[in-house]
Amino acid sequence: MEIDAEQKTKVIRNTKANILAIASVTIDFLWWMIVPIIWGNKRVLEKIEKTYFYLIYTGRCFWITAFLCGVISLISARRIKGSQWSKPIAIIGCILAIYSYFGVPHLLSEVLEGRAEDCKMNLNTLSTSIKAYCEKHNGEFPAPAKWCDLLLSKPPQKSDDKYGIYWKLSEKSFKCPTATARRCGYAFNKNLTGKHISEVDPNVVVVFEANSVGWNQNGDSKMMCPDMHMTFLGENGSNVLFPNQYDVRFVPQSEVKNLRWEP
Repeated sequence: MEIDAEQKTKVIRNTKANILAIASVTIDFLWWMIVPIIWGNKRVLEKIEKTYFYLIYTGRCFWITAFLCGVISLISARRIKGSQWSKPIAIIGCILAIYSYFGVPHLLSEVLEGRAEDCKMNLNTLSTSIKAYCEKHNGEFPAPAKWCDLLLSKPPQKSDDKYGIYWKLSEKSFKCPTATARRCGYAFNKNLTGKHISEVDPNVVVVFEANSVGWNQNGDSKMMCPDMHMTFLGENGSNVLFPNQYDVRFVPQSEVKNLRWEP
């Protein structure tokens, strides 16, 4: 028995709607399978801030394709009478695509900003330790060539401020979460060798995030990694410690060239 033209068209539309509905959900789930792999890989996480926009643009290609597949599936299914399991699947695919399009970039940005904040907290711990060291050595900074060893030799356990904040300095304090493979993610300004805090301008860089691997790192602007972190607005920058009240600040990459390195 031959199938009439109307029935044949219905079968084609039904098949098309089913395929597109499945494609929509599959594309969404492919991306959500990639995300845990990215978050679980330290090497990828260390590079993610460098390739953040490429990652988001690639994801948006996934999500737009999934959304279009879902919409076309719904349009095809609408022209067919009877129960169609492709409709709820297509709707789920569209909802996942919309959520991913707007939600994932925000989620990744929060992850990146959280890592930048953890890095800042570690630098704050080093700041407090350097402050304590200076107070015990008549205001003299630790020697840049062995500053890590000097701070760890007799690490203070309590700050001297009015709040009595306790902290514990360890090797983990010298690591930036964005560069977990490095023993130390920071470097000391080599121009502060033999300098006292009273001799140094409040805007001079003391400790900064470095782009090299090593222990007791010291140097100048050439060693600085100006785009270590990224804000939610997509602005690259780096955390820097200044001698003015031992302040740690996030310095945008566009302002790195204005940093002062000479006492």
